[in-house]
Amino acid sequence: MSPTTISPKTLARLRTALEEERDRLQKQIVELGQQLKELHESGAEEDGFGSHPADVSGDTYLEEVQASIMDKAQETLRQIQNALERMDRKTYGRCIDCGTSILMERLEARPYAARCLPCQATYDRAQRERGAR
Repeated sequence: MSPTTISPKTLARLRTALEEERDRLQKQIVELGQQLKELHESGAEEDGFGSHPADVSGDTYLEEVQASIMDKAQETLRQIQNALERMDRKTYGRCIDCGTSILMERLEARPYAARCLPCQATYDRAQRERGAR
C-alpha cells in the first residue's frame, strides 16, 4: 500500500498512536534516568565497609539492566520521531532503503517501521554481522 492510499483517518490514527507512545517513552526515560542517578549515588555513598559483595554486585547488575532498558527506550523514541517526520514530509509508508510501500499490517503492528520486511531483514543481518566482528 503506497502512502497516497493510506486514508487520512488511518494516518491520523497512526500519528496518534506514535505521539502517545512518544509521550510514554519520554516519561519512562526521565524516570529511568532518575532511578539510575539514585542507584549511582547510593553506590557512591557506600564506603566499602559493611557492604556485602553480593549487594554491590546486585546494584551493579540493576544499573546495567536499567541502562539497557533506557537505551532501548531512547532508540525506539528516535524511531518514533523519525516516523513523525516522515509523516510531515509525506514519505511515511515508504521504505527508506528501496522506496517500496511498507505493508499496512506492518505499519499497524509497528507504526514507526521505516523499512519493508525484506529491507529490514537485510538491515538486521548486516547489524548482526557488524556486531560479530
